[in-house]
Amino acid sequence: MIVVGVGFVPAVLCLVVALSRLASARRRADWSASVGLAVSSALTGLMLVVMATPPGWELFDWYVS
Repeated sequence: MIVVGVGFVPAVLCLVVALSRLASARRRADWSASVGLAVSSALTGLMLVVMATPPGWELFDWYVS
């Protein structure tokens, strides 16, 4: 249960860094890197939403046990 309580911190930090890099004009010019960064950011956001819901907690408890 500690992982669920603390695991969001590195995920949020990675998401903040990724979104700031996506906002830069230089990164947007490199289309292939921008798509990969956008996809990984979306998946990280989805993971954070799942972690914040009771079904996500049950899924984590099932996986750990």
